[in-house]
Amino acid sequence: GYSTPCPERSVEVEVPNSVKIGDSVTLVCNYKPKTKEDVLINVRWFKENDEFYRFTPDEKPPMKVFILPGITVDEKRSSAKTVVLKNVQNQLTANYTCEASWTVPNIATAKASKQMYVVDELKGELILTVENDSPVFGEVLHGVCITPPSVIAPTFTWFLNGRQDYSWSSQARRKNSNVPKRFTSFYNQRVAFVEDRANLTCVVNIDHIFKIQKSIILKKNDNQRGDYFNRDYQVMSGKFFHLKL
Repeated sequence: GYSTPCPERSVEVEVPNSVKIGDSVTLVCNYKPKTKEDVLINVRWFKENDEFYRFTPDEKPPMKVFILPGITVDEKRSSAKTVVLKNVQNQLTANYTCEASWTVPNIATAKASKQMYVVDELKGELILTVENDSPVFGEVLHGVCITPPSVIAPTFTWFLNGRQDYSWSSQARRKNSNVPKRFTSFYNQRVAFVEDRANLTCVVNIDHIFKIQKSIILKKNDNQRGDYFNRDYQVMSGKFFHLKL
Protein backbone atom coordinates (compact mmCIF):
# COMPACT_ATOMS: atom_id res chain seq x y z
CA GLY A 1 0.00 0.00 0.00
CA TYR A 2 0.93 3.62 -0.51
CA SER A 3 2.19 5.17 2.73
CA THR A 4 2.74 8.84 3.55
CA PRO A 5 4.09 10.22 6.82
CA CYS A 6 1.64 12.86 7.94
CA PRO A 7 2.62 15.57 10.43
CA GLU A 8 -0.97 16.34 11.42
CA ARG A 9 -1.58 12.80 12.61
CA SER A 10 0.46 12.08 15.67
CA VAL A 11 1.61 9.30 17.94
CA GLU A 12 3.02 9.77 21.44
CA VAL A 13 4.36 6.83 23.42
CA GLU A 14 4.52 6.42 27.18
CA VAL A 15 7.36 4.01 27.89
CA PRO A 16 9.09 4.06 31.31
CA ASN A 17 12.77 4.98 31.28
CA SER A 18 13.51 1.93 33.39
CA VAL A 19 11.75 -1.09 34.83
CA LYS A 20 12.85 -3.58 37.48
CA ILE A 21 13.76 -7.05 36.21
CA GLY A 22 10.86 -9.51 36.66
CA ASP A 23 8.20 -6.78 36.84
CA SER A 24 5.34 -6.10 34.41
CA VAL A 25 5.43 -2.96 32.29
CA THR A 26 2.69 -1.03 30.48
CA LEU A 27 3.51 0.60 27.14
CA VAL A 28 0.98 3.24 26.04
CA CYS A 29 0.41 4.48 22.50
CA ASN A 30 -1.53 7.76 22.29
CA TYR A 31 -2.42 8.06 18.61
CA LYS A 32 -4.39 11.01 17.28
CA PRO A 33 -6.18 11.00 13.90
CA LYS A 34 -6.32 14.16 11.80
CA THR A 35 -10.11 14.23 11.30
CA LYS A 36 -13.15 12.13 12.13
CA GLU A 37 -12.97 10.72 8.60
CA ASP A 38 -9.70 8.95 9.46
CA VAL A 39 -10.38 5.25 9.93
CA LEU A 40 -7.87 3.39 12.09
CA ILE A 41 -6.42 0.41 10.24
CA ASN A 42 -4.12 -0.88 12.97
CA VAL A 43 -1.70 -0.11 15.79
CA ARG A 44 1.62 -1.95 15.76
CA TRP A 45 4.36 -2.24 18.40
CA PHE A 46 8.01 -2.97 17.61
CA LYS A 47 11.01 -3.85 19.75
CA GLU A 48 13.83 -2.32 17.69
CA ASN A 49 12.68 -3.46 14.21
CA ASP A 50 10.75 -6.56 15.23
CA GLU A 51 6.96 -6.41 15.50
CA PHE A 52 5.56 -8.13 18.61
CA TYR A 53 2.00 -6.78 18.90
CA ARG A 54 -0.71 -5.66 16.48
CA PHE A 55 -4.21 -4.38 17.15
CA THR A 56 -6.54 -4.33 14.11
CA PRO A 57 -10.08 -3.13 15.05
CA ASP A 58 -11.74 -4.77 12.00
CA GLU A 59 -10.31 -8.24 12.65
CA LYS A 60 -11.75 -10.88 14.98
CA PRO A 61 -10.04 -11.16 17.37
CA PRO A 62 -8.45 -7.72 16.89
CA MET A 63 -5.29 -8.62 18.85
CA LYS A 64 -2.32 -10.45 17.34
CA VAL A 65 0.88 -11.34 19.23
CA PHE A 66 4.11 -12.23 17.45
CA ILE A 67 6.64 -14.43 19.21
CA LEU A 68 9.83 -12.61 20.20
CA PRO A 69 12.41 -13.96 22.69
CA GLY A 70 11.78 -12.61 26.20
CA ILE A 71 8.48 -10.90 25.37
CA THR A 72 5.35 -12.18 27.12
CA VAL A 73 2.25 -10.09 26.33
CA ASP A 74 -0.51 -10.02 28.93
CA GLU A 75 -3.40 -10.16 26.45
CA LYS A 76 -6.12 -9.70 29.09
CA ARG A 77 -4.68 -6.31 30.05
CA SER A 78 -3.70 -5.15 26.55
CA SER A 79 -5.84 -3.13 24.13
CA ALA A 80 -5.69 -0.74 21.17
CA LYS A 81 -3.75 1.86 23.15
CA THR A 82 -1.85 -0.22 25.69
CA VAL A 83 0.28 -3.33 25.67
CA VAL A 84 1.36 -4.99 28.93
CA LEU A 85 4.54 -7.07 29.06
CA LYS A 86 4.96 -9.60 31.90
CA ASN A 87 8.13 -10.73 33.71
CA VAL A 88 10.53 -8.48 31.79
CA GLN A 89 14.13 -9.67 31.46
CA ASN A 90 17.46 -8.01 30.62
CA GLN A 91 17.10 -8.71 26.90
CA LEU A 92 14.12 -6.32 26.79
CA THR A 93 16.40 -3.30 27.18
CA ALA A 94 15.65 -1.78 23.76
CA ASN A 95 13.99 0.94 21.71
CA TYR A 96 10.18 0.55 21.48
CA THR A 97 8.12 2.01 18.63
CA CYS A 98 4.38 2.35 18.18
CA GLU A 99 3.05 2.92 14.67
CA ALA A 100 -0.58 3.79 13.87
CA SER A 101 -2.10 3.66 10.38
CA TRP A 102 -5.29 5.20 8.98
CA THR A 103 -7.10 5.18 5.61
CA VAL A 104 -7.68 8.72 4.37
CA PRO A 105 -8.19 7.55 1.34
CA ASN A 106 -4.48 6.74 1.01
CA ILE A 107 -2.79 5.05 3.93
CA ALA A 108 -1.22 7.49 6.39
CA THR A 109 1.04 6.44 9.24
CA ALA A 110 2.54 8.11 12.29
CA LYS A 111 4.96 6.63 14.81
CA ALA A 112 7.02 7.41 17.89
CA SER A 113 9.77 5.62 19.81
CA LYS A 114 11.36 5.53 23.24
CA GLN A 115 14.18 3.60 24.89
CA MET A 116 13.48 1.39 27.91
CA TYR A 117 16.09 -0.08 30.28
CA VAL A 118 15.57 -3.21 32.33
CA VAL A 119 17.35 -2.70 35.65
CA ASP A 120 18.87 -5.57 37.58
CA GLU A 121 20.22 -5.28 41.13
CA LEU A 122 23.75 -3.89 41.11
CA LYS A 123 26.24 -6.69 41.55
CA GLY A 124 29.30 -5.76 43.57
CA GLU A 125 30.30 -3.34 46.30
CA LEU A 126 29.82 0.39 46.51
CA ILE A 127 33.30 1.85 47.02
CA LEU A 128 33.61 4.78 49.45
CA THR A 129 36.98 6.28 50.37
CA VAL A 130 38.23 9.48 52.02
CA GLU A 131 41.62 11.12 51.73
CA ASN A 132 42.03 11.58 55.51
CA ASP A 133 40.16 9.35 57.96
CA SER A 134 41.12 11.40 61.04
CA PRO A 135 40.45 15.02 60.05
CA VAL A 136 40.88 18.03 62.31
CA PHE A 137 38.16 20.57 63.04
CA GLY A 138 37.46 22.79 60.00
CA GLU A 139 39.23 20.54 57.50
CA VAL A 140 37.69 19.95 54.07
CA LEU A 141 36.78 16.30 53.59
CA HIS A 142 37.64 14.81 50.21
CA GLY A 143 35.53 11.70 49.55
CA VAL A 144 35.01 9.48 46.50
CA CYS A 145 32.02 7.19 45.90
CA ILE A 146 32.17 4.65 43.04
CA THR A 147 29.25 2.44 41.98
CA PRO A 148 29.35 -1.17 40.83
CA PRO A 149 28.76 -1.43 37.04
CA SER A 150 25.33 -0.06 36.03
CA VAL A 151 23.55 0.56 32.71
CA ILE A 152 21.56 3.42 34.26
CA ALA A 153 23.22 6.68 35.28
CA PRO A 154 22.54 6.91 39.04
CA THR A 155 21.84 9.77 41.43
CA PHE A 156 24.31 10.21 44.30
CA THR A 157 23.25 11.76 47.62
CA TRP A 158 25.84 12.60 50.28
CA PHE A 159 25.04 12.78 54.00
CA LEU A 160 27.27 14.09 56.79
CA ASN A 161 26.13 13.00 60.26
CA GLY A 162 22.70 12.10 58.86
CA ARG A 163 22.14 15.51 57.29
CA GLN A 164 21.89 15.68 53.50
CA ASP A 165 24.71 17.78 52.07
CA TYR A 166 23.98 17.58 48.38
CA SER A 167 22.70 15.41 45.59
CA TRP A 168 24.37 14.91 42.23
CA SER A 169 23.21 13.11 39.12
CA SER A 170 25.42 12.14 36.23
CA GLN A 171 22.35 11.74 33.97
CA ALA A 172 23.14 14.81 31.89
CA ARG A 173 26.82 14.04 31.48
CA ARG A 174 26.66 10.36 30.58
CA LYS A 175 23.78 8.81 28.72
CA ASN A 176 22.44 5.40 29.65
CA SER A 177 23.96 2.61 27.60
CA ASN A 178 23.65 -1.13 27.17
CA VAL A 179 27.18 -1.55 28.51
CA PRO A 180 27.33 -1.42 32.34
CA LYS A 181 29.88 1.07 33.64
CA ARG A 182 30.99 2.51 36.97
CA PHE A 183 29.90 6.01 37.96
CA THR A 184 31.79 8.29 40.37
CA SER A 185 30.83 11.18 42.64
CA PHE A 186 33.18 13.42 44.67
CA TYR A 187 32.58 14.97 48.08
CA ASN A 188 34.36 18.21 49.08
CA GLN A 189 32.81 19.84 52.16
CA ARG A 190 34.01 21.03 55.55
CA VAL A 191 33.89 18.34 58.21
CA ALA A 192 31.57 18.60 61.22
CA PHE A 193 31.69 16.35 64.28
CA VAL A 194 29.13 14.81 66.61
CA GLU A 195 30.84 13.64 69.80
CA ASP A 196 34.24 13.68 68.02
CA ARG A 197 32.96 11.46 65.20
CA ALA A 198 31.92 12.28 61.65
CA ASN A 199 29.71 9.90 59.67
CA LEU A 200 30.03 10.30 55.88
CA THR A 201 27.42 8.35 53.87
CA CYS A 202 27.03 7.96 50.11
CA VAL A 203 23.59 6.84 48.86
CA VAL A 204 23.22 5.68 45.25
CA ASN A 205 19.75 5.59 43.70
CA ILE A 206 19.02 3.87 40.39
CA ASP A 207 15.85 5.50 39.02
CA HIS A 208 14.10 4.92 42.40
CA ILE A 209 14.19 1.18 41.67
CA PHE A 210 17.27 0.12 43.61
CA LYS A 211 19.17 1.91 46.37
CA ILE A 212 22.55 1.10 47.90
CA GLN A 213 24.57 3.02 50.46
CA LYS A 214 27.83 2.97 52.36
CA SER A 215 29.15 4.89 55.39
CA ILE A 216 32.53 5.73 56.86
CA ILE A 217 33.01 6.81 60.49
CA LEU A 218 35.85 9.33 60.85
CA LYS A 219 37.58 10.07 64.16
CA LYS A 220 38.38 13.65 65.05
CA ASN A 221 42.09 14.43 65.21
CA ASP A 222 42.63 16.51 68.39
CA ASN A 223 46.08 17.66 67.32
CA GLN A 224 44.65 21.04 66.33
CA ARG A 225 48.04 22.66 65.84
CA GLY A 226 49.06 19.67 63.75
CA ASP A 227 49.89 19.24 60.08
CA TYR A 228 46.67 20.80 58.83
CA PHE A 229 47.39 24.24 60.38
CA ASN A 230 51.12 24.08 59.71
CA ARG A 231 50.42 23.33 56.08
CA ASP A 232 48.10 26.33 55.83
CA TYR A 233 50.57 28.57 57.63
CA GLN A 234 53.39 27.60 55.27
CA VAL A 235 51.25 28.28 52.22
CA MET A 236 50.26 31.69 53.59
CA SER A 237 53.78 32.70 54.60
CA GLY A 238 55.06 31.43 51.26
CA LYS A 239 52.66 33.73 49.41
CA PHE A 240 53.57 36.63 51.69
CA PHE A 241 57.26 36.05 51.05
CA HIS A 242 56.77 36.19 47.27
CA LEU A 243 54.79 39.41 47.57
CA LYS A 244 57.68 41.12 49.38
CA LEU A 245 59.98 40.29 46.49
